[in-house]
Amino acid sequence: MDPRKGDKAQASADRKDGRQVTQGNSGPGQVAGNESSKYVSWQKDAAEFKTGTGFTKDGTGAQFEASAAEVQGDASYRVMPWEIGGRAGAEANIASLRGDAGFGKDLKDIGLGKVEGKVYGGVHGEALVGANADAKAKIDLNPKNGDMGAEVGAGALVGAEASATARGEFGPVQGSVTGSAIAGVGAAVDAKVAFEDGKLTIGGKAKAALGVGVGVGTSYTIDFNKLKGTVDNLTNGKASEAVKDVTDKVADTAKDVGKGIKDLFKF
Repeated sequence: MDPRKGDKAQASADRKDGRQVTQGNSGPGQVAGNESSKYVSWQKDAAEFKTGTGFTKDGTGAQFEASAAEVQGDASYRVMPWEIGGRAGAEANIASLRGDAGFGKDLKDIGLGKVEGKVYGGVHGEALVGANADAKAKIDLNPKNGDMGAEVGAGALVGAEASATARGEFGPVQGSVTGSAIAGVGAAVDAKVAFEDGKLTIGGKAKAALGVGVGVGTSYTIDFNKLKGTVDNLTNGKASEAVKDVTDKVADTAKDVGKGIKDLFKF
């Protein structure tokens, strides 16, 4: 998913296969204390055409869309005690073409019920003629639930770009690879390393053009929640029991050492 794009322009397998809820316009939100966040987006097309089968919850389906005189953008910020981030992006395209196709199946349906998750393969392609720019930064360090990570990126491009992304998923492991060809002037770079909701994600992309150029990107995610469930299923829970036993022994040893130090300094 290209986070610089607005609601419609997030035309990637991540959103279009129905596994993520479509983002819409939202006003400012206030929660406890000094925590706040806001997300706004806008989009306008002189003409738009869509066709396709739609997508099942497993990602099976296809969709194609074309737009003319397309303008869109979004901006957001989030300030919390354990997370600070913001992003802004806009694009104006004379014409755009986007398409997605994918196939997914729950692993239980193909006789691999002990492996949690699904098997999925999909492709996303798009061609744009216009201009775009974006910038983003995020730092997350939440000791309460263990989430942590950092993400930065910035870029701008004027010209034409055609790109394709292939994505695969098998149980707890996901990966994607993107390649693009550019005719125009511009450059962009993004990087992300994060551990959130039990998932480790490492990704990055870079592209540059002065007349003609190329871009590459890749991302990998390991879902440790699904990985733990899979190991438990394969070992009938013995793996978790072994880990718990080791953890308990380490905790008991630490308590004994602490007690010994305390006794040593008694008078």
